Amino acid sequence: MKATIFWKTLVKPLVILLFFISGVTNLLAQKPQLQTKEEVEAAVEKEMTDFVKTPTFQNAIRKKFPKINGEVTVDLGIDDKGKVNSFFKVESSITQIDFMEFLSEKLLNHNFNFKLEKNKRFKIRQLIRIRDTGN
Repeated sequence: MKATIFWKTLVKPLVILLFFISGVTNLLAQKPQLQTKEEVEAAVEKEMTDFVKTPTFQNAIRKKFPKINGEVTVDLGIDDKGKVNSFFKVESSITQIDFMEFLSEKLLNHNFNFKLEKNKRFKIRQLIRIRDTGN
């Protein structure tokens, strides 16, 4: 008798609440789905600008390529999950081949914080500015 009352009054509502919270958390954790090429271009521009300014990326550049400056124009292929699946250098003021390989590796391992419609892909042309931050 006491177990039934305990179940009905405390455990059952708590279990229901936990399922509700986990469902809301999953909805909030989902990446936004972008529809148009313009939306994707804007999202890539913002995320790439933030990416090259991260301390991790800056420290890696500073360590491997001190005093490097320039601009690189690349074509990035982005799949429906927001993963970069192709990298093509269009133009660059940076001539070091090792740097291009480094940048290619970093970008090919990057996942954007958005997704596209199933089986949809975009090719985005992106200008990346690399500046020597000193130290």
